[in-house]
Amino acid sequence: RTAGTRMEMSAKLASAFEAFAGGAGMDGCAFARCVRDAGLLKGGLKAEEVDLVFLACRPRGARKIDMVHFKRALALVAAKKGVNESLIEERVCAARGPTKITRARSATRLHEGSQTRLFYDKST
Repeated sequence: RTAGTRMEMSAKLASAFEAFAGGAGMDGCAFARCVRDAGLLKGGLKAEEVDLVFLACRPRGARKIDMVHFKRALALVAAKKGVNESLIEERVCAARGPTKITRARSATRLHEGSQTRLFYDKST
């Protein structure tokens, strides 16, 4: 790879990091979503292992990881899957950000359309 493509990949990875993290730091839930949305859970990697990778990479006492720790976590994911780090980074860059899952509202809701009236005994 040339320096230009490495810089482009680094910029794409940084934008993917910010998209999944929603800011400067990524928590464990966002990291798990990143790995899942990139399609990395296929092929033997389990969600529990992803949580352990995150815990191994985050600084002691911190809840979130920064970009440097994110790259290290992706390297550990690559080692667990037995593939090259650049392949994992490319998959994360291709994901670009979390997929939005919308849930359809239930067709029948409890007490839909009915009004509850409360009458207070005013005689006392």
